[in-house]
Amino acid sequence: TDFLHSLERGQVLPANTLLNIVDVELIAESIKYSLKVARQSLTMYVIIMNHSHIEIDVHRLSDGGLLLSYDGNSYTTYMKEEVDKYRITIGNKTCVFEKEKDPTVLRSPSAGKLLQYV
Repeated sequence: TDFLHSLERGQVLPANTLLNIVDVELIAESIKYSLKVARQSLTMYVIIMNHSHIEIDVHRLSDGGLLLSYDGNSYTTYMKEEVDKYRITIGNKTCVFEKEKDPTVLRSPSAGKLLQYV
């Protein structure tokens, strides 16, 4: 990358020249969706999926939620992580994404409960 080549030449570029990209997999109704999320600045993210992309402006709220701005509209969002899923509320709509099930890991829905074997 340009950043590494600059370091090799003794130049130090600002950290904001690095592009942070994360691969994300979401499972909804047993369908796996693969996407990439790239951070462009402190508050701007790009979501890439199916050869298309959208830009989202993200601000953290004092109550732990996020304020997402997309296409001229703003949405308040919250996420709750559970043992086997993520519950995400965007505006007044809730969606659930399942976690990948690993048969080698035993999980309990709450601490202290006996595990049930299938």
